[in-house]
Amino acid sequence: GLLDLGYAAFFAIGAYTTGLLSSPQLNIEWNFWLVLPIAAAVAALFGVILGSPTLRLRGDYLAIV
Repeated sequence: GLLDLGYAAFFAIGAYTTGLLSSPQLNIEWNFWLVLPIAAAVAALFGVILGSPTLRLRGDYLAIV
């Protein structure tokens, strides 16, 4: 298979969001089960933002991305 680091980046964005919102670092200790869908939505938003420019690519350029 091909090496794809995009999945790891989205996992990291979700994990960082979960850790940030459920830790006492920002004086907001939200419940883990409340933070989990929020973190998934943030990671999905980053996926849409980063993935939307690739919709216009074709051929070899798409293969590189």
